[in-house]
Amino acid sequence: MRTLGLGLGLGNNRVTIQPPGFAQLGMWVNASRQPLGVTQTWTDLTGLGHSPTQATVGRRPTNTANTGPGGGLPSMQFVAANINNLQLLNALIGTTNFTIAIIGKVTSTASVQSFVSVGTTANGIVLGVDINASSARDFNANGVVAVSDTTSLATTSWESWVLNSDASGNLTLMVNGVAHTPSPASATCAAPSAFLTLGAASAGSEALNGGLYDSAVWTVAQNNNAGIYQFHHKITNGAL
Repeated sequence: MRTLGLGLGLGNNRVTIQPPGFAQLGMWVNASRQPLGVTQTWTDLTGLGHSPTQATVGRRPTNTANTGPGGGLPSMQFVAANINNLQLLNALIGTTNFTIAIIGKVTSTASVQSFVSVGTTANGIVLGVDINASSARDFNANGVVAVSDTTSLATTSWESWVLNSDASGNLTLMVNGVAHTPSPASATCAAPSAFLTLGAASAGSEALNGGLYDSAVWTVAQNNNAGIYQFHHKITNGAL
């Protein structure tokens, strides 16, 4: 039985908070549960051993104190020029019926960037920022922009993103507790068996300038975007 959780200090008390649907998680990483410093392996908190890693020293991100949501939490910092990223050679998900969530922030919108990708840019799922659409939030499915808004993404704000794909491939995207408009088009992840990457797309393209505080992948659709956002709200002490 998996019982790991995130211990948060509240005054003199500590509480353990788990993501909703913990038993169906395929991967969960959190900067507060990771040692500070240059990171070769970001430890998976599910107990399944699905920890994304980076073998190349110069491409490793850095878990940095006081850079996370609210200013008092750490975050995993990625530098696009260094192609910082962490990869898991297991996509964890099928073509449909999954949920992916991140707490992320960009520090620059000077290029196309990815918070998380599954598979390749041509045959997978990418959540990130599209400089070609006014530096807007961007979700790609199999090389096609499934949703992209027209509001430039602030470089000062952390955001909670929750993407849910039901068994039929119907997609919903929630940003900071609000359903994203327009809604993503229905899509399937064409090549989910490839790999999962944090901080870039496949082969290190679309590298991230910014940070990740939390990332999770559920191998079964949770259909609970609001509940996952509430989890994000709690673990950031209300900073989102």
